[in-house]
Amino acid sequence: MARKAPTEPIYYDREVETMPREQKEAMRLQKLRSLLEHLLASNGFYGPRLKKAGVRPQAITSIAEFRKRVPATLKQELVADQEENPPYGKRLGVPEEQLAQIFMTSGTSGIGQEVSPLSKSDTYHAALGFAFQLNAGGLAPGDISAHMWPVATMPGGLAALEGLRMLKTNPMILGIFDTKKKLQLMVRFNVHHLFTTPAYLTRLALLAQEMGIEPRRDLSRLKAITLSTEAFPPIWAHNMEAFWGVPLQDCYGSTQLGTVFAFTTERGVAPGGARGVYHTLDHMGIVEIVDPQSGEEVPYGEYGEPIVTPLWREASPVLRFRSGDRVRRLPPTSEIDGRTCDTWEMGTISRLDDMIKMKATNIWPSTIDEVLFAHAEIDEYNGRVLIDAQGRERVQIKLEFKTHITSESVKQAVLAKLPSQLREKTGMTIEVEAAPFGTIERFEYKARRWKDERMSGLEGVRFRDKAV
Repeated sequence: MARKAPTEPIYYDREVETMPREQKEAMRLQKLRSLLEHLLASNGFYGPRLKKAGVRPQAITSIAEFRKRVPATLKQELVADQEENPPYGKRLGVPEEQLAQIFMTSGTSGIGQEVSPLSKSDTYHAALGFAFQLNAGGLAPGDISAHMWPVATMPGGLAALEGLRMLKTNPMILGIFDTKKKLQLMVRFNVHHLFTTPAYLTRLALLAQEMGIEPRRDLSRLKAITLSTEAFPPIWAHNMEAFWGVPLQDCYGSTQLGTVFAFTTERGVAPGGARGVYHTLDHMGIVEIVDPQSGEEVPYGEYGEPIVTPLWREASPVLRFRSGDRVRRLPPTSEIDGRTCDTWEMGTISRLDDMIKMKATNIWPSTIDEVLFAHAEIDEYNGRVLIDAQGRERVQIKLEFKTHITSESVKQAVLAKLPSQLREKTGMTIEVEAAPFGTIERFEYKARRWKDERMSGLEGVRFRDKAV
């Protein structure tokens, strides 16, 4: 069993976190109108856009009116602006000598890297979001955090580092070391906290077992583990909490938000075995969850795309940025812990562009993750969609079993169950086979388990010995 999470809420700023929703909404609208006034008057990128749309800031009296009047911003538009006006674009909101840090997207979406410069005030707010999240994990001054996210120009690692410093904790930056060395240092310093990803936490757990590391004995001061970047099933979370002996936490942010905007609290990611919820930092920004096609806000219980507007960004302001993510919007949960914010479903956030249309069916990799990782015997998998020589579309998965699973009968029993379980979840036939341990690609940060090979497959399809 995991060490029990606190039963009482842990607030970083009780006044803000429990503020009545009507009061919070009024505060956000006041900040929003001030932001629009400023951008309309002085920003080289947003000023002309707002004028063209006929936006009158003082006429914005609700988020619905904001959505109606202000056009969404696309990543391609921000990248194009920076390419035409390097390096920061006309969007730059402060003189260059006031810049204190630079964030850059990872470029994984294939449409270029977006640059987000930060002022000193921006770096403070970037840290502040993480301070809320880390505080809920029980971190205290002097605690050591094993920081394994990349610390480069990507916002997650940098903002998390500043958040740790804001709480007066001790960040131990371990990203440059191999997994064995990371574990040795974690044990040597008996760390209080980990920053990692679901895929890499699994890798750490497996190697810790091989090395004879027992977290309750060798990491006796561990309080919490903070995750991000990918979806995961509750059964996986339960298994990880049982192994590490502490609650898992998860968080959501983006380059455009510049910090954590949503996070699980002291209740953890899967209280009672069910999916937990992310609490949002509504006072720091406006995030609309909308239908990607209609642009209208989705009702509670439905999936939608977050459209983000941080209210504090000076150097790289953003209005209604289309995130390309997919989240499930849930009702507020003030009756649970007093927090009056919006909530999202934990562990199901994915990228809209991660969605793969397989055999005319929209499938999110997280759906398949949930089936596979419900089997504790499975360590990792890679998947691909292809067109074979006969022109048939096929979906294939290769998986590895954990090293201690040596029984062939156990492996075959799992392999026998998976096709029907996957068909029940996805409605399609998926081929599954085992691969030798160590041959499947692993991921330390963002997991990219799927490859779409249909284009090359189509090029190789032959009819009557002629390529089509």
